Amino acid sequence: MRLHRPTPFISTVHQATMRIAVSLLILVLCVSTAVAQGQSESLQRGNSSFAGPDEFEILGISVEGVETENLRNFALRSSGLVVGQKITLPGDPAISEAIRSIYKLRVFSDVRIVEERRAGTGIFLLIQLTEEPQLAEFTFSGIKKKHRRKLEDEVPLFKGTRVRPADLERSKQIIKEYFGEKGYMLAEVTVNETPGPENTVNLDFEVDIGEKVRIREVLVTGNQNISDRTVRRKLKKTKARKGIFFWRKARFDRMLYEEDKVNVVNHFNSKGYYDARVVRDSVWLDTSGDKPGLVVSLEVQEGPQYHIRSIEWDGNTVYPDEVLSGALGLTPGDVYNSERLEQNLHGNKSSSDVSSLYMNQGYM
Repeated sequence: MRLHRPTPFISTVHQATMRIAVSLLILVLCVSTAVAQGQSESLQRGNSSFAGPDEFEILGISVEGVETENLRNFALRSSGLVVGQKITLPGDPAISEAIRSIYKLRVFSDVRIVEERRAGTGIFLLIQLTEEPQLAEFTFSGIKKKHRRKLEDEVPLFKGTRVRPADLERSKQIIKEYFGEKGYMLAEVTVNETPGPENTVNLDFEVDIGEKVRIREVLVTGNQNISDRTVRRKLKKTKARKGIFFWRKARFDRMLYEEDKVNVVNHFNSKGYYDARVVRDSVWLDTSGDKPGLVVSLEVQEGPQYHIRSIEWDGNTVYPDEVLSGALGLTPGDVYNSERLEQNLHGNKSSSDVSSLYMNQGYM
C-alpha cells in the first residue's frame, strides 16, 4: 500500500564564570576559591612600584601551610617553578601560571606566591597554601529517613575527600531539585560546618522543605481548531487544582509532564494535523495570592490539516484492493489519522486489521 503523507518536523530546544583575585603585598599573588583564570598583574615591593621589568634568578622556593612533606613537594612540582629559573618582575606569566597550576589540583582553597627576600639579582620565593578540609562525615536534618538515604547517594560528597565550595553548592542544588520534583519548590538548604581534628570538617545539611506547591493553572496558546479544554484533557498527569477540582493532587512531575506533551501532539496527529508540535513550554512559580502555585504554559503549532488523497495497494494476490481497503477503514477524502492507520494495518482490538486477514490465511 502506498499512502502519501508528510514527514514530521522535530525540533529540540536546549558559565561557570570564574575569575582570579590577585592581591599584592610585597611581591604577592593570591588566588582564593573563586580563582580559575590568570591575568597579568603589576608586582610591587614595599610601597614603591618597580620602575620597570627586572630579571631575577630564583635562588630558593619554600612552601608553607601544608603539614606533610609529600604534599609540599607535590605543590612545588605542580607550580612549575624551579631554582635557577629566570623570571621578570613585575608581570612574569610564570608566577600566574604557577598559581593556576596549584589551584587546579583542587586541594587548596587559597594560593599565594610572595617574595621572601632578595640577594642581588636573585630572589627567594615563598608559596603560601591553605588546604581545603577533608570530609569526616555529612548528615541531613529536618527530613525523613527515607529522604536521607536517597540523598546520601545523590550528593557529590565522599568521606576523606576534599570539601570545596563548588561541591557544597552543587549538593544544595541537588537537594532542592530532589524536593522540587516532589512538589516542594520552596525548599531551603543551610550547610552547617563543624571543624574537626587534622583539618577535617563535619557537614550537616539542614533542610526546610516548606509548603508543597501545586499546579495552579495550565495555559494553552497557539491552537486554532482544537479547544484549550481538549488540550488540557490530554495532559492527563498535569492537572491544575482549580474551581470544582480542588480535590486534585495537582503535583507537577517532570517525567509525566513530558509524556503528557507527547499525548497532546498525538491527539493533533489523530485529527489530521500531522505537523503539529509543541513549539515552546515553560513552568514557573507564581507567588501572588495567598499561596504560591505553579503555572504551566504550552504553545502549540497545529500546521495544516491533511486529508487522504488516494490509497493504492501493491503486491496483493490473496485479497483484492476492495477487501484490503475495507479492512483499512480509510477512504480518499478522510482526515489523515496516523494512529488509526497503524492500528488498522498492524493490529486493532477487533482483529479486523489487514495483518489479521493474512494471519488467518496462514501468512505469519
